[in-house]
Amino acid sequence: MMIFVLFLILASFPQFSQSRVTTYTHEGKHVLKNESRSFDVIQEDFKENYKNVFDSGEEFVHETDIPLFQKGDEIVIRLLCIGRFGIFLNGFKDEEKISLGISFRPDEQVIVFNSYMTSKWRNEEKLGVEIEPPKVLRISIKLQENNFMVTINHQLKIFYHRSVIVAGPMRVFFLGQVAIDEFHVVEKSIEQSTSYSKNGPVSNMGRDRTAPKTVKEQTGAKTKKSQRPTRHRNTTPSSF
Repeated sequence: MMIFVLFLILASFPQFSQSRVTTYTHEGKHVLKNESRSFDVIQEDFKENYKNVFDSGEEFVHETDIPLFQKGDEIVIRLLCIGRFGIFLNGFKDEEKISLGISFRPDEQVIVFNSYMTSKWRNEEKLGVEIEPPKVLRISIKLQENNFMVTINHQLKIFYHRSVIVAGPMRVFFLGQVAIDEFHVVEKSIEQSTSYSKNGPVSNMGRDRTAPKTVKEQTGAKTKKSQRPTRHRNTTPSSF
């Protein structure tokens, strides 16, 4: 019954009926997978790797591998929030190191930020946000010098600070009640800026890994200024 209801919700958003996750080749190998596994069977090998990390029982939705994610790079995601879901950045070389975990909890009206190191979750950082599913969200995650900058729908900006910023090969995976529509990785240095056009992110100087080389970069319209929200830090570790 639940699956039937979810399909009805997706049917009301035609743009999500077929994933448009862009395939990106590196050294002749496909590393960004042109598929969305929103309602497919959970891959047992992947589930085995993370069974000791997650105890929420949420369904595995999608994973995308990034050969190199370094400071200044930006992940841009467009998705449909159906209920609780999470986005997690995990280094290839250490299955038990989650540099950034973002848990969207519409039922609690919060977004939770955390990281997983040395076999345990750190302290939660909660941000009060009202999200009423089903809702389309555009999320950008940028790795900066000393923090992650997360932007939601061009307006809400959150800075999540980590004592250690993990750069290098990265796996991004999604759990929970969510459908992935688009996934892009924009590569640029810290000094280079990004503007946004009506068609999405455009790097003024950097290279969009998912865009054809022949596409001419354009200058986008100015985005709305946003205020940094107040966050509340918990003093107790989280199971996320």
